[in-house]
Amino acid sequence: MSHIIGHGRYKGETYPEGGGSGGGGAIVQTAYTEVPQDGTPRTNATTDFADLLTVNITTTGGNTISVQASISADLQPTDGITPPTTATAILYRLVIDGHQHMEGGNFSVLFPSNPTVYQVAATGAIVMEPDFNIGGGPHTVTLQWACKDSGFTATVDPGSVLNECATLLVEEIAA
Repeated sequence: MSHIIGHGRYKGETYPEGGGSGGGGAIVQTAYTEVPQDGTPRTNATTDFADLLTVNITTTGGNTISVQASISADLQPTDGITPPTTATAILYRLVIDGHQHMEGGNFSVLFPSNPTVYQVAATGAIVMEPDFNIGGGPHTVTLQWACKDSGFTATVDPGSVLNECATLLVEEIAA
């Protein structure tokens, strides 16, 4: 299965800006995962951050990484009936080797209060530019998500719902 990601960079292609330290910027390797279209939706009905996607990658010392996550999910009242009385959100964050990476803070999508349809879809993306020197060795990059408010369920179900997806791409960039 092929995927079009970002503007279609390939292994060996260089970033226009060069690597994070101004070097060559060639893509050394990529690691990718997505929520599969297997009919098993991913859900989170809590305000606690939970893992949505995880990528493991072993990098070379001195290089940087770029992380791109895209999300298209829906948020609805857990009981499926009660409309929200205030705007709410799905929160997203990147965790690298167990440490939260807050590039501009948590990503959230606000939903209008009292919509006529109580299941609302939203899309978003997180991009961490190739300026983060991660050091050589094995690393774990995780996309986490949570409901901003209790009483809601966030769902990603690409097998049943058109346009719902979650992807995580990690690229090692030569310094």
